[in-house]
Amino acid sequence: MAYGDLKVRNLIWNTGSGDNTLPASGIAPTNNPTLTGTVTIPTAPASDVSTKAASTAFVDAYYATKAAPAFTGSATGVNLTLSGNLTVNGTTTTINTQTLDVEDKDITLGKVSTPSDTTADNGGIVLKGASDKYIKWSNNTDAWTSSEHIHLPDNKKLLVGGTLGSNGSHSLSLFHDTSNNYLISDGGDLYVDTSAGHAFRIKTDQFIIKNAANNETLLSADNGSAVSLYYDNGKKFETTSAGVEINGQIGFGGSATYQVNLSDNQKIRFGASNDLQIYHDGTASFVYDTTSNLYLRSVGDIFIQPKGGENGIIVKDDGSVELYYDNGKKIETTNTGVEVAGDMSLDGAIVENVFAITDAASVALDPSNGTIQTWTLGANRTATDSLATGESLLLMITAGAHSLTWPTMTWNGGSAPTLSSSAKTAVEIWKAGSTLYGATVGDL
Repeated sequence: MAYGDLKVRNLIWNTGSGDNTLPASGIAPTNNPTLTGTVTIPTAPASDVSTKAASTAFVDAYYATKAAPAFTGSATGVNLTLSGNLTVNGTTTTINTQTLDVEDKDITLGKVSTPSDTTADNGGIVLKGASDKYIKWSNNTDAWTSSEHIHLPDNKKLLVGGTLGSNGSHSLSLFHDTSNNYLISDGGDLYVDTSAGHAFRIKTDQFIIKNAANNETLLSADNGSAVSLYYDNGKKFETTSAGVEINGQIGFGGSATYQVNLSDNQKIRFGASNDLQIYHDGTASFVYDTTSNLYLRSVGDIFIQPKGGENGIIVKDDGSVELYYDNGKKIETTNTGVEVAGDMSLDGAIVENVFAITDAASVALDPSNGTIQTWTLGANRTATDSLATGESLLLMITAGAHSLTWPTMTWNGGSAPTLSSSAKTAVEIWKAGSTLYGATVGDL
């Protein structure tokens, strides 16, 4: 068979009844042919699904209609664009794709003819992995449940309460700002509530409570160190290894609920070495100074009472000291001595200090120096009166060759004694009213 180009002007063939001539220019190309006149194509049978044209239109049950088509088996296509809605009926819809883009803002799950919490129970989203990762809603707990952790990046907040929306206000927020963690309540009080029998525990090495402006400390607690309480940013109370330290005063209310109560033999101690102790031993009460003297001081009088309403000792400011028996005053000191109410019994000797007068040309006789006094004359001397009414003294004079001039006074026997030049002369002097009296005891 020869192969090559065929160059003709007309194509002529015989049909048995004569020649037919077709110019070569009238032959239609196979690609996008343009046909004129009448084109007759034989009708394909219903079983023929090959690509053919039909001379007449027909409807074949083998093909789906374009309006509401019904498919069975698998329908496979390359690209599908729908201008209307898509409804898929079935129990499982599978989309095999790496990325699913949904232009709509809202995705509705659990849409049935009559939605309820029962139909919504255990509904949600499941991500397949080594184990299912899901977020589901439970009708039993009325809450969403996640099988996995929820991680928020820095400065992204978990917002609770308030108004939904980008410009809404939120009552409670929880977040991390790359350095610190925050739980902020700006829509009301923050309550931490545990049920009965359970504890509220905070696990940290340093616990600090600040004011809302974050410029004042209210409470601080440090691991292995102090717990401190503040007032207006000033530390007032601090625990130490030895107990507590208080900066300022301690105030107590009038109710017994606010008193300081210590058990028997529990002591209040003062001083670096517990020098002063106050305690009760179960039987008696003690104020005990363990190292030195004990002073009781007052801007007014001091009362010591064996029981309420009954005085034992009264020490008056710039005044007397009074001693009582069964609330009756028996002894009172005065500016001149003591006053005794009732009898006075002495068991044992009265020991009196002897005062030696410093010799001078003129000496005041003053019983406040002692009720027994001695005076050795160094020359002729003069005595003056310094006694108050009721006062007395015994004066023993060593005169030698010297004389003594007495103040104005009344002598027992009518005249002043003659002083011994070799012995001591004893003279008793006392004052009654404004009169000074004297009596010679004798030479000793």
